[in-house]
Order: sequence, then C-alpha cells, then structure tokens
Amino acid sequence: MNTIQLTPDNSNTYIGYQCVYTRGKGLAKKKHIATITRTSPSGKTIYIDDTNWNSLQVVSRAVYAFL
Repeated sequence: MNTIQLTPDNSNTYIGYQCVYTRGKGLAKKKHIATITRTSPSGKTIYIDDTNWNSLQVVSRAVYAFL
C-alpha cells in the first residue's frame, strides 16, 4: 500500500483518507490508524476520528496518508 507524508501544503487533499501516525516514546511507541475528517485553514492541523485524540499537528509529527 502506498503512503504519502502529510504537510501543511497537501493535507487538505487527503480529507476522507486513512492516515497512520505513531504515539508514545521509545519501546512504547505504537502505530495508530484513523480517518482524516477535516483540516485547519492553515493545513498544520488535521482532525481525525480517533477515540483517544481528535487532532494531530502535521508540522511536528510524521503523519502518512494511505493512497
């Protein structure tokens, strides 16, 4: 499956797509998958349908969308 890293410039393009991101530190770091529901006007924040988190900072975190 192909992925692309989200940036503030391209995050608006992938609304409705599934994304993968990591959470935690060191050995406790785990991958999570969620659907992108919307983005901020600047594109620096994406909003996702995750029960634990509702938004992710694209600028400070590696977030990838499944194509």
